Amino acid sequence: MGNIAAVAFFSIAYGTGLLVYEPVLREFLESIAFIALSFMGPFFVAFGLEYTGRGGLLRTPLFGLIAGVPVVTTLLVATNPLHGLVWRNFELAPVFGTATVQYTLQPWAVFAVVVSVLTGGIGSLVLIEAIVNYGRLYRREATAVMFSTLPVISGVLLWIFQVGPAPQLHLTSVFMLGHLACDSYAFVGTHMFETSPATQRAAERSSLADLNEPILVLDTAGNVVNLNSSAEALFEWGGSQSFPVSVAGVTGVDRATMLETAEVNVDGRLFAVSKTPLTGHSSGSVGELLVLYEITAQREREQQLSVLNRVLRHNLRNEMTVIKGRAEAIKTATDIDPEVNADSIIEASDRLLSIVGNIRNSERVLDGPTTRTETDLQEVTKKVCAELRDRYPGATIHLGSSLRNKTVSTDTGALELALQNLIENAIVHSETATPEVSIILGRETGTYRITIEDTNPRIPDIEQASLQADQEHPLQHGKGLGLWTVSRCVTALNGELQFQYDDGNRVTLMIPSD
Repeated sequence: MGNIAAVAFFSIAYGTGLLVYEPVLREFLESIAFIALSFMGPFFVAFGLEYTGRGGLLRTPLFGLIAGVPVVTTLLVATNPLHGLVWRNFELAPVFGTATVQYTLQPWAVFAVVVSVLTGGIGSLVLIEAIVNYGRLYRREATAVMFSTLPVISGVLLWIFQVGPAPQLHLTSVFMLGHLACDSYAFVGTHMFETSPATQRAAERSSLADLNEPILVLDTAGNVVNLNSSAEALFEWGGSQSFPVSVAGVTGVDRATMLETAEVNVDGRLFAVSKTPLTGHSSGSVGELLVLYEITAQREREQQLSVLNRVLRHNLRNEMTVIKGRAEAIKTATDIDPEVNADSIIEASDRLLSIVGNIRNSERVLDGPTTRTETDLQEVTKKVCAELRDRYPGATIHLGSSLRNKTVSTDTGALELALQNLIENAIVHSETATPEVSIILGRETGTYRITIEDTNPRIPDIEQASLQADQEHPLQHGKGLGLWTVSRCVTALNGELQFQYDDGNRVTLMIPSD
């Protein structure tokens, strides 16, 4: 808009001046035209830099010096009658029946005109670079704006070097017709201001643009303005197809739906969708990147694991219940064959059923969101101890507490599950027929402590690692499921586990009290 205003002021002032023979008024109109001419180049290069994503350069000291030239020129032209630093010997020199003038340009005037011509040329080079780098998207508008400067620069050079039979006639005003035609086509006949190369440049600066995954570059209107080679191959996007285009026009799914579901299915291949904003030098938004990460194999594995989980939870549980029932029937109905060891069958089925129970309990408590409620630690521990006494009548479970304030904000389900697994682990690994376990509740600054003590052999290092790892160790098999469940519970509680051994194991679960 600044460049257009400069062109308009120049054309109106110079065109009107050709009809004015009064010397003072004619010099005033010539002054306006000269000032406008000095602003054209700096405004045009500023437009080129901002349009192509280099707007940060407009806030540098160098551009400040460039912008200062037309400002100083304005002041000098306004006061030229006092010092003559811009021109001298101003006089009417009519040709072709018009009030043309001639005068001697001074060094500052030549400098101001040269700066305007050079900056206009630099603006053209910036737009040429946009054509080379961004191809078909900006070719028409950038070419039109680039060529729009050539008539203006030609007219100025002819005038400043006094070329032609009537050098006092400033042909720039006539050549403005070509300038106007090119700019009109660029501004009206194309999508020049629907999107800009700044989006592309910001995408190039982003490290994500170097990914091999399919990437869609979107402008601020949410339209696709470029694809990387992976995206072109995925969506079979040919070079003859033009930008900008809607996201649905490329992917078959509109942008809002894609971002809402965070997924897109392309011919049976499933992709997760990630959005990354693009910002220019001035920190304003110039668009965004949509990056597609293929998750087809991952989703298939999840489905397979889901099926296997259902088999464990239902089929295996049902079959083991049948086995246990038959073993109990054998045990109570026959004493004839000592080789028939029904007890071992029952124990094995109990172990397998415990594994299935751990999976089911872990899934129920930990796969949902963490929910913190006001929880009475002593009551929760009493409840867990009572359930385990019923399940293991031969075990002795002691509960002691030094707590005054027994209430804490925590995930009750995760706490119960962790205590159940830790206490049960102490019971089932006892080497005596009458296991003995002690639970002690206490508190330190900012922390509640629940300590489980037994008289068992030292917990193996591999099992301690299970309680502190993010996943089940492959050598632990089913035994590790309960320990893995405890680890997940501790994470959900934002807690910590400590291990000690002194004629027995001491496992301490610490959870924050605040």
